[in-house]
Amino acid sequence: MSVAKNQLSIGHDIYSDISSFLHSSSSTQIVVFTQEKIQKVANELLDKIISSNGAKLVILDDGENSKDISSVMHSIDQLTQINADKNTMLISYGGGSVSDHVGFVASIFKRGIRYINIPTTLIGMIDASIGGKTALNINSIKNQIGTFYQPTKIFIDLNLIQLMPNSIIKDGLGEMFK
Repeated sequence: MSVAKNQLSIGHDIYSDISSFLHSSSSTQIVVFTQEKIQKVANELLDKIISSNGAKLVILDDGENSKDISSVMHSIDQLTQINADKNTMLISYGGGSVSDHVGFVASIFKRGIRYINIPTTLIGMIDASIGGKTALNINSIKNQIGTFYQPTKIFIDLNLIQLMPNSIIKDGLGEMFK
């Protein structure tokens, strides 16, 4: 698996890269998906993205609950209510469950719309946001249905690592060595 150089942006304080990309994307609207626990911890970058781009915010259930089919249907309903179209840009702002959810929604809504990943966990930075895999859980069994659908861009802000609890860092290191 490889990632095209222009598809990945890694650094500290990368808001200006995100902003430049969003302004050049010709999107009719921008919708950011995150979870409440992430919104509380990693809110500085999130708030900039929302306020500077007039983005709408969708809060997903925390953890694996966001990968339930009912959660996906709720997101699709919300996109329909705001008249999202083929040129709407989705943003996944969170860990692996958020990127799986948003990637899946992007892959099936309007037969595929653009999305970007901004991973906020180490596992998300090294695995979940890269490779284009999306997945949903069925009856609490992980990753039973999904698609492969590449994000338009992946932004990894290394400053977010400082906000992660040690348990999340250890999970990410375990994944890295695996």
